[in-house]
Amino acid sequence: MNTPIKTTICALAAITCTHAQDTTIDSAEATFRRLSAEAIAPVTDRYITTLSTLARKLDNAGKTADSQAVTAELERIRSATDAGEHPLDTLPNRSSTHLENTGSPEFTGTISTGAIFLSPDQATLSGSIEPHHRTRVLRKFLRKEDTATWPLDKFAPGTYDLILEYSCPKKGAKNAGGGTLSLTAGDTKSTISIEPKGTQSDFRKKMIGRITLTGAPLEISLAAAKAETRFGVLRLRALILNPR
Repeated sequence: MNTPIKTTICALAAITCTHAQDTTIDSAEATFRRLSAEAIAPVTDRYITTLSTLARKLDNAGKTADSQAVTAELERIRSATDAGEHPLDTLPNRSSTHLENTGSPEFTGTISTGAIFLSPDQATLSGSIEPHHRTRVLRKFLRKEDTATWPLDKFAPGTYDLILEYSCPKKGAKNAGGGTLSLTAGDTKSTISIEPKGTQSDFRKKMIGRITLTGAPLEISLAAAKAETRFGVLRLRALILNPR
């Protein structure tokens, strides 16, 4: 029989015997938790080894976001073990994602080397939205049914600035745009104003929110809320998650 499994079975048997000798619920629970921790120690050690190996492989393969997610889990397990806590008691909350509206200022900062670029080709498209045959920018954000959606659950937990990279030609220019977009992440929504400026080749960046990822299954979507012209609200090059 596998040694860690044998150790676990023996420790669980000890729990049963010892539990019968406890005289209060508190002492019984304390005994149970102590012996449970001893029982899973070999399994925890194996899990730590597996995570360490996986993080190195992902890092060597250039999969930085995936490697960071594995490293975060490794650190959680080690911290719990060092503190004498049960690893299962410190599981992260993966059920919620916080989206903060930051007022949509123009972005003038620096894009981090660890930033996540959500490209048009990675999006699931609905409605009339389509990528340009040559530049691949997304266009024709005309109605609320016109939506571009990206999955976010594979990225490392943490807080990111959401940055829109786009062009929105001014009135009188080719493919003039303008209007508002609807941003949805989980159950949270916000509205983004897009002001026309320059030509279709003048791409700029706008900070449209701040999002905290927890590792839960999640999608983020951009849709047209109101288009001011028949060409759509904007021409989208990328949605960027810039780690804080």
